[in-house]
Amino acid sequence: MKSFKLPAGHSLSKYSGFQLRAPSAGSAGVSPANKPPRKAAKMAALPGLTHVKTAIRSGRFQLVTSAIVQEEIAPAPIEVREFFAGLLGIMEVADVSEDALGLRVAYLDAGIVSPKWSDDALHVAIATTSGCSLIVSWNFKHIVHFEKIPLYNAVNTLKGYSHIGIFSPLEVIRYEGEDV
Repeated sequence: MKSFKLPAGHSLSKYSGFQLRAPSAGSAGVSPANKPPRKAAKMAALPGLTHVKTAIRSGRFQLVTSAIVQEEIAPAPIEVREFFAGLLGIMEVADVSEDALGLRVAYLDAGIVSPKWSDDALHVAIATTSGCSLIVSWNFKHIVHFEKIPLYNAVNTLKGYSHIGIFSPLEVIRYEGEDV
């Protein structure tokens, strides 16, 4: 797992949030201006996915988390901590970059969320700057919200990033034996 380093002048206590990201093979660290074609979906996710391990192991997603997520998980119920610990061997860590911090500020300046909820904006910013194509979240107030999704994507466009799909877990889970 990659080590996590915050940019100078920032402390981890400022950031909390649960985010998982899943880039396609070979695309980690790719800048928005120089993206290769995507072969597999990229995903940022929040806890509560019961089928996520199967989706990852099947090659549908590759999973990445951040130290911000690790901080949020520490006080969580044992079931959440165990779920997260079970994923550690199959995910990598996305850094909180200066680009992500700047994009979070742009989301806040656009009024998508108030400064009180800047952690949620940071989750979206990390996923965006890390090249995710999806965020999967149970956060219906500040992330998976029909009025906020187009606003996040408008800011992404203005800042030169790709649009990011934002979905609830029920929208992306594929069940065994399901007809497509």
